[in-house]
Amino acid sequence: MSLPSSRPPPPPGEPRQVLLFSGHRIDVPGRASPRFTAAMLPAAQQRLNQALDQLQAGPLDLALCQAAAGGDLLFLEACHSRGVRCEIMLPSDESEFIEDSILASVAGEQWLQRWKALKNELANPP
Repeated sequence: MSLPSSRPPPPPGEPRQVLLFSGHRIDVPGRASPRFTAAMLPAAQQRLNQALDQLQAGPLDLALCQAAAGGDLLFLEACHSRGVRCEIMLPSDESEFIEDSILASVAGEQWLQRWKALKNELANPP
């Protein structure tokens, strides 16, 4: 990966850029007005990848996010696949977060497996 010519490399230990993301959760079962459905996941992933490509996100960068089922986990997975250092910032204790922000979602058990897989790969789990 080459750095953009307009941006010098960061000092040792500092990220080149910090990527902060807060997105929509995948809809909960029975949501009256659909907002972020499973059918929207491929398009959301594509747009996240395009944005990260434009930012030239890579190993010199830091990603911060909550990791809720939906946009947050998609973002973290995309960052992790590029070697971006990911740090998860939970708004509550982990068991409460999993119950409220992962398992409560459509296909919650599948999102939980994605959460666990990502968490196991992080250098600094939440």
